[in-house]
Amino acid sequence: MTGSPQIGDLGEAWASSSVNCVPFRHQAVLPAEDGWVTAFYDAAGDVVTCRVDDALRPVVRHVTPSPIAPHDAHACISLGRGPDDEIHVVFGAHASTAWHMRLAADLSRIVQPPRALAEQTAQRLTYPMLMRRDDPAGLMLLYRDGGSARGEIRVSRWMPAQQAFVPDETALISGATGRPSAGPYLNRPVRLPDGRTALFTVWRLAAELTSAGDVANVGIDLFIADADLARLTTEDGVALSLPATPYHGARAWAVPPGRNLINQASAGLAPDGWPMALSYWNDATGIPQYQLLWHAGAGWHAAPVSTFRQPFTLAGRGTLPLPHSRPDMLVRADGSVLCFFRSAEYGNRLMLSVQAPPYDRRPAEPRVLMDEDLGHYEPILDAETYRRDGSVLLYVQACHQGHGDDPQAPAGAPARLMRWPAAQVAAW
Repeated sequence: MTGSPQIGDLGEAWASSSVNCVPFRHQAVLPAEDGWVTAFYDAAGDVVTCRVDDALRPVVRHVTPSPIAPHDAHACISLGRGPDDEIHVVFGAHASTAWHMRLAADLSRIVQPPRALAEQTAQRLTYPMLMRRDDPAGLMLLYRDGGSARGEIRVSRWMPAQQAFVPDETALISGATGRPSAGPYLNRPVRLPDGRTALFTVWRLAAELTSAGDVANVGIDLFIADADLARLTTEDGVALSLPATPYHGARAWAVPPGRNLINQASAGLAPDGWPMALSYWNDATGIPQYQLLWHAGAGWHAAPVSTFRQPFTLAGRGTLPLPHSRPDMLVRADGSVLCFFRSAEYGNRLMLSVQAPPYDRRPAEPRVLMDEDLGHYEPILDAETYRRDGSVLLYVQACHQGHGDDPQAPAGAPARLMRWPAAQVAAW
């Protein structure tokens, strides 16, 4: 086991689905003055917002009744900080209307209890991602509107005078405008050094188009959005008319249907300022492996960073109970990639592998970060904390995920924040 982290206990969390433990929560943890703010569904299915101090001790905690029961793992909670430093919470949606609440910056009070986002923002919203801009100050809501094989990536903007998110007229990325349609999925957005945002995108094809089944994912495209999330270019600066589509996108890496490409995973920033992606798809023997995608020289490269032995197929509708989590990543100043994951092949423990450049060497042997069976947990880390002080902060809890998003018997598990100090991270 790799050292003993600092641990903060947050209370019992919802464990009947993986809703608290999906990597597309953007964000699950927000750095705050002298600590952090986090949110999760508790064992009763209510929304907990909590502020912890630098020692990870809870100092303020709110429990708010949730309008939905969080059986559906898509209905995750995402946090963002508004231009006036209020904490915005968006949650509870899967191709449906999301719920929105606001709290004071220090969590001393609830400014606005949960209310449905205005229908014109998105009637079929999934994957809310709150994106703050500092100059000028603003808050943007990035989300998918529509279904898995016919959807659009849209942006709504927080308007303090109207106390509402107001949608842009035109979608940013769309799989709904052409025939046949497709569904875009975003990896974690990556803020580039110049303020732009890198959006790695995977496309979901309709089931009838191939023999690959319900989960026919292809890609991976890379779009570069300006600081306002209002314009897109390719990596080379070629402007793209909006909405960008599968037909005039910017393919970074071709993964054909039937290769078990996961729809969403992680992304990070290389020391040279280029975005990197970490996903999984089949290796040459047909076994899904974590795959690192990076830019070097004149183009993109990909290489496996795992040595899993178990074949499996992405098959079925809704959330799937998979043997491996989607990975999450951080990149050190020397270019080493820290890959955090959970796998049945390692007893469902929280694991870390460190892949140093050149990345196309044999994958490094992983090490145990937490010696505990976490069920179907997927790592949730705060990249901002790592950028700020070099420490690694993760939200951790055990959870069960059934096949699909149907109601399961109630279950709870301890929710924790775990932090490894910068000196220890540098020694990994």
